[in-house]
Amino acid sequence: MPDQLPWEPVFAQRADRFAGSEIRELLKLLGRGNIISFAGGIPDPELFAHEAIRSAADTLLADPMQRQLALQTSTGKR
Repeated sequence: MPDQLPWEPVFAQRADRFAGSEIRELLKLLGRGNIISFAGGIPDPELFAHEAIRSAADTLLADPMQRQLALQTSTGKR
């Protein structure tokens, strides 16, 4: 292949010792239609309580004080 970069000098020597991720390999199974994988901890989205979650979010976001607390991403105060 023309113009290939020499990767060896780019990465640290310890990069040669990196192992593949077992979790990543298990998650690849999710795309297969002939198995049900419980390995990755990713439930079927059809099992989510969509309406209950929507109702709880609507209730929470309707209250200005609760909305500010719920959406805050830090412990700092204004």
